[in-house]
Amino acid sequence: MLALVRPLDELYLARSISSPDNVDLRGLLAATPPRTRLRPPDTFTFTAELVHVGWLLVVVGDSRGQRRLHASFLTPALDDLLEALVTLTTGGRHVRVSWDAEPTEFRWLISVDTQAHVRLLVLPDRSANSPDDLGNLVLSADLPLRSLVRTVAVAAQALLTRLGEAGYARQWDAGPFPADRLRTLQRWLGQE
Repeated sequence: MLALVRPLDELYLARSISSPDNVDLRGLLAATPPRTRLRPPDTFTFTAELVHVGWLLVVVGDSRGQRRLHASFLTPALDDLLEALVTLTTGGRHVRVSWDAEPTEFRWLISVDTQAHVRLLVLPDRSANSPDDLGNLVLSADLPLRSLVRTVAVAAQALLTRLGEAGYARQWDAGPFPADRLRTLQRWLGQE
């Protein structure tokens, strides 16, 4: 927009005579506004695949790179993550999701204000119930909630499309695919 207006300002300045009455206006027209640089949202990637019976492989990424993590059927990993996103899309502000990787724990901490703040910690032993500050940060991303939900929902839908509900239940060996939660998120994404 500035590029369109600047030539008109220069034309006005060239054709007008400076006087005490318009010195303030001339100063504003001649000034170059400071350039503000908008920070783009962080990168966040998420893919999911069932590998071996009862094991979910997720590849997550942020601006620092990608990380592979496994979740055992001992925790309803995908179900819990989708449920947490449903909570955030219906007004919740903070969620915590724990994935058991036997014995490692992957702990998702997601909070929402004007952005979704995603922190993924790895802790050496899930049974220890360690506080968050003892975990090692493996992912950190700040992005719009809609982007977070879309990224996870697309990966969940791709997993469902590849395996089907029966194939997912057979390979996950711990329950059905969380189709209701996925549909809830897809409906929320469709409300633009």
